Amino acid sequence: MRVFLALPLPPPVIAYLERMRAYLRHRGVAAKWVSAEASHLTVLFLGEQDPPRVEALARAVADRCRRLVPIELRTGALTTFGRPPRVLVFELQDEPGGAFAATVEGLAECAIAENLDLPPSALRAEARPHLTLARFRDGREARSLDNIGTRRDVGWEWKKPVPEPPPGAGCFRCGEAALFKSTLTADGPIYDELARWPLGE
Repeated sequence: MRVFLALPLPPPVIAYLERMRAYLRHRGVAAKWVSAEASHLTVLFLGEQDPPRVEALARAVADRCRRLVPIELRTGALTTFGRPPRVLVFELQDEPGGAFAATVEGLAECAIAENLDLPPSALRAEARPHLTLARFRDGREARSLDNIGTRRDVGWEWKKPVPEPPPGAGCFRCGEAALFKSTLTADGPIYDELARWPLGE
């Protein structure tokens, strides 16, 4: 099964992401949009794993989560990854001290200790927290971003200011980690939550 570890998002953040998707669609951006129920903050993509290994990992992660702390994050710039753009995201700013980066490192250590065969992307040297709003399936969809902005050497210059997040979405706390199964379908991935643990005790 395809599995990954993620941080569930507070309701105000999910609501803001949904409002932003509606705003961007209205402004002429064409893309495959991530649904509200699929919104989460990915920590570690584990790829295809056998069920017994997933069960062992879940036990190890439960123990590690007790030694981690809730994560404070700030919603940052609306931007894209890839050239041409492949995904439209909100970058997130980790708190001083790097609690998100420490969580990624700690959970990766669990996966390595359980001898999981991880995809290379799971062991990136630098954690880059972000929330995915949409994916572009081809160049035509990516060029629809020209309706709302101009790409610069660093980031984008938007024609109109991006709507500000409401209270509870600009700065927010993630206090739990979860293990998800991802099933690929013609309509996009379906995520099933397998387990959830609080961060800290």
